Amino acid sequence: MFNSDLGFKGTLDDLAISNGNVILLEYKTAKGIYDEAKEQAVAYSKLLIHHNTKYLIDFHGIFKVNEIWVIRFGKENPDYESVQIKESEIEELFESFNHKLAILKIRKKREIVWKLKQKEAANGNGKDQV
Repeated sequence: MFNSDLGFKGTLDDLAISNGNVILLEYKTAKGIYDEAKEQAVAYSKLLIHHNTKYLIDFHGIFKVNEIWVIRFGKENPDYESVQIKESEIEELFESFNHKLAILKIRKKREIVWKLKQKEAANGNGKDQV
């Protein structure tokens, strides 16, 4: 899924429908369920229902995600745990996701500029040597 209005793209792990409820499932293999996994799941739920999102398959009939779950499977042990994201957590988690996304975009832009300056310096076109 991609949405230029929201400024990010992603691939959700699973979507289920139970008794008419849309349930988004995010799977992780880790030692625990961390905020980053919750933020990612919430971001995917926002992406899924946004009117300008582009899909590889048709999800346009979905207007609301009723439940968001993060399910962790053990890497080395056959254990698991699951956490349902509460409605009261969604906006704060999405805000946190957006702040981290903004930082990532700044870092990526700086990296591109740095690489261009390196290339110019290597070609002898840059005024400042890096």
